[in-house]
Amino acid sequence: MLETTLRKGDEILLDIQSSARRRVVCGLRWDPLDESQIQVQTQDLEKGKIVSKECDLDLLCLVFDKHGRFLSGITGEEGYRTGDRGNIYHTGDVVDGEDYRDDEQISLELFNISANIHQIFFIAEVQSAHTFGIVPNPEIRIANAIDDRNFAHAYLGGHLGAHKNSCVFGSIYRTQGGTWTFKYIGEYFDAAQILDWPETLVPFLEVKKGEDGKPAPAPPLPKKGETVPLFYTKQAQHRIVCGLNWDPGTAETYDLDLSCIMYNKAGEAVDGVSAQPEENIDSSGKIYHSGDDTRGEGDRTDDEAISVELKDLPANICHIVFIAEIQSGHNFEHITNPSMRIADGKTNEDQLLTPLSTPDSQGKNGCVFARISRKEDGWTLTLIEDYFNGEDIDDIVEYMSKYIL
Repeated sequence: MLETTLRKGDEILLDIQSSARRRVVCGLRWDPLDESQIQVQTQDLEKGKIVSKECDLDLLCLVFDKHGRFLSGITGEEGYRTGDRGNIYHTGDVVDGEDYRDDEQISLELFNISANIHQIFFIAEVQSAHTFGIVPNPEIRIANAIDDRNFAHAYLGGHLGAHKNSCVFGSIYRTQGGTWTFKYIGEYFDAAQILDWPETLVPFLEVKKGEDGKPAPAPPLPKKGETVPLFYTKQAQHRIVCGLNWDPGTAETYDLDLSCIMYNKAGEAVDGVSAQPEENIDSSGKIYHSGDDTRGEGDRTDDEAISVELKDLPANICHIVFIAEIQSGHNFEHITNPSMRIADGKTNEDQLLTPLSTPDSQGKNGCVFARISRKEDGWTLTLIEDYFNGEDIDDIVEYMSKYIL
């Protein structure tokens, strides 16, 4: 079988204008071992060789921003099947190939993909004790989800992959004009030699460049407890956004609320904004809430967001602390894909994106996410990420004051 008509480095524009959500899929398929192969495998097992009677292949994708920073990975494993607020999703792990259709598939809603996502790599791995040369008819493709038309296709069992068990098929990346292009990579690896996929993919990154031709500066990314300069476009109102996101539950409704409290230089609370209609906007009109969302059904935008117009913000507002609370009687481990972010209001590029389902959030229903602070030379961003139980706090405003330096 012809491996592919593509040459390494070939690029294909993804023509998906007919699809409302610009949906593409990456599909991986293979056939089960036939009886003769199973017989050989059984004999090898009897001889003590490490083999498997099943061919288990996995499809995964790795997501990077325009600065080449790794954002997330999506696999068929439970708990890792969705990303970017559900705009990237995996059909789930298949242990043995079944028929002529894709056995594993990753779908991407490119119309809704977050602005900070720039490049997505697609990788096939053999998890059983085989190489692609043993697996019957291993194939991978990128296709239009509406008409099932292939943009690119490769057979993995040819001479290049015969003795390998991992393949970086290619990547899709966002062009300057906002369209998406597939670039064929076709590099094969021995999985035992791969210690870190993001590091392995560095040579293939399509890093965006500025007007001077150099890589665009990356917004500083704070670690927990760390303070960095706040990254925002210094045009118009110098707006930044704090967003809260989650996916709707299948059997229950999750209701999360985003709020913020403003403090003066002395650490005294001066105002607040929340999801409540009477508290949607502060007294200056420069800080405002998108409104209460009780279901988490948004896909392209934040489920709840607070915008802050830093230009002309009253001088007595020196610190703003952002908080998320669950109002529906759940804890964070019950919520599907909860996350918070701080982003540039003009470009929608995230400086900070933090998942809220972590070991530290277990049994908790509130999160003090981050603080922005006014300094003489500009604004700073501090990642707090401290979890709490709302029922244990009598006065949330007083409780938050301890996060003001």
